[in-house]
Amino acid sequence: MSSSGSWPVLVLHPEPSRILAALLVAVHLAALLAVLAMGFPWPVTALSCAGLGANLVMTLRRYVLFRVRTGIRGARWNPDGSWAVWGGDGLPREAILHSGSMATRQVSVLNFKCPGARTESLVLLRDAVETQTMRRLVARFRLAGSHKR
Repeated sequence: MSSSGSWPVLVLHPEPSRILAALLVAVHLAALLAVLAMGFPWPVTALSCAGLGANLVMTLRRYVLFRVRTGIRGARWNPDGSWAVWGGDGLPREAILHSGSMATRQVSVLNFKCPGARTESLVLLRDAVETQTMRRLVARFRLAGSHKR
């Protein structure tokens, strides 16, 4: 595996992550408690709480449940180093991996830019993909020089 042409295709089909869901709920609850503790007038507090609730639902749908049509549901790292991602429509499209992406055995954040679209992220925690797939991703990041610390 000394050259990028000899790497096998790496396909990422993440499952919903309970760890990520728990972290998102905990962060949103902490923000809710902070809003309630601030002592704002009730209309401001109500709007802030509604905004936090809406943000939690949207974030869970996009990054945990993969229920957003435009969000990334999976990715494929080809032997030549190119990437393809697919969303709710199931159609693969070419993507460019941004340099801000990172991969470790516990968590990986892959930031993609597709032509004609905004930057999208695929967040993978250890319970979202198989252990062997996560190991292969981390190893390939290191070998490809994409791994940033």
